[in-house]
Amino acid sequence: MNNDVSEWAIVCIKLLQGPIIKRSEQDKIWNLLLRNRSYIDSYFSTIGITLLVEESDGYAFLRQKNENIDEDFEQLPRLIRRYRLSIEESFLCVILREALDYFETSDDVSEIFTMKESEIMERLKAYSQEYTDELKFKSKITTYMNKLEELGYVENLSKKENDEVQTETDYIYKINKIIRAIVSPEFLTEFRNKLVERNELINQSSEGESNE
Repeated sequence: MNNDVSEWAIVCIKLLQGPIIKRSEQDKIWNLLLRNRSYIDSYFSTIGITLLVEESDGYAFLRQKNENIDEDFEQLPRLIRRYRLSIEESFLCVILREALDYFETSDDVSEIFTMKESEIMERLKAYSQEYTDELKFKSKITTYMNKLEELGYVENLSKKENDEVQTETDYIYKINKIIRAIVSPEFLTEFRNKLVERNELINQSSEGESNE
């Protein structure tokens, strides 16, 4: 690598693109991150960004310092994107987090936690207002899971090495432990507020229809 470029530059770029998930003990990016953690942390700190690393769970991501709390960063433009999840996507995150917690307290000795798409569908049916047609609902679940995969929360293990999805319809997803950091108490509070707002709109709509 060019002497003018730090060896950990690639790690910074990867972090700016999204979370870094440890794939194996030989994961070059992950090991490079751990070896240069202090340098990377200092680099991002100067521009108001915090590096969060969970070694035991094998993930790392960036979080922009809260401008409402730290006045030193009040005028900085937002670099780390905030992802807005729909009600169903939020439900999905909560469901996956609960399933992961249950798995880790069980006697299962598997190193990773996976769920079939059909299992995820069954869990979400009880909460979704969209479940009327099985095929349409499945299509929506696939769309939601694709979004969560883009964010690094899950991995579709049904993909081949060339990234083409196999022909089976019941995809298998690995649930990454970073979902713990996403489904935080703050996330749950915001999620519950969304639920209250949605229920109020549904009730208002139902009352309007009954008065017609």
